[in-house]
Amino acid sequence: SQPNASAGPDQFLCTPTTSTTLAANGFIFPASGTWTILSGTGTFSDINDPNATVTGLSVGVNSFRWTINNGACANGISNDIVDIYLYDQN
Repeated sequence: SQPNASAGPDQFLCTPTTSTTLAANGFIFPASGTWTILSGTGTFSDINDPNATVTGLSVGVNSFRWTINNGACANGISNDIVDIYLYDQN
C-alpha cells in the first residue's frame, strides 16, 4: 500500500553551503509526490523527486513540504515537513 509522506530528517548546515539533497520517501505509481516551500527560500532540481537537490537556501529556517497524492484512495493525500537550518558562519 501507499506509504504516508515522510519528508526526511531535518538538516543543519553552515554557510557557505547553500544547497543540499533532500531525503523524502518514494511513492507508488500512479501516485505523485511534490515539494513546496513553506518558508525560507530554495529552488528544487525537480519538484517531484523525493531526493531532489535544493539550492539557494537562505540563512535561517527553510521549511519544505513533501506531499504524496494517491488520488481517490482513502487517505489519498499525506504530507510531511522538513526543516533545513542554515547558520551563518561569519
